[in-house]
Amino acid sequence: MKNIAILLVFAVATAISCSAESSATNRRDQALRKVGACLRRNEVSSRQCRKLKQNIQILVDAYRGGDKSVLPALLQVHLPD
Repeated sequence: MKNIAILLVFAVATAISCSAESSATNRRDQALRKVGACLRRNEVSSRQCRKLKQNIQILVDAYRGGDKSVLPALLQVHLPD
């Protein structure tokens, strides 16, 4: 019985970890798409650029977490000071 409880706790912890990772991946992918759309549009007032700063922050957080794949998108963005 004790072994089953330990196995169950391990399975739940693994599922939570995988869910959090995929959620972060989904957020990163959505942010990449939205930033790319904004850059293609080249109009800050366009619908694609509404949450540009939030999307860039998601990419910065992903980069700081070790995801180097977002670096090209970050280097293309020029934010006013």
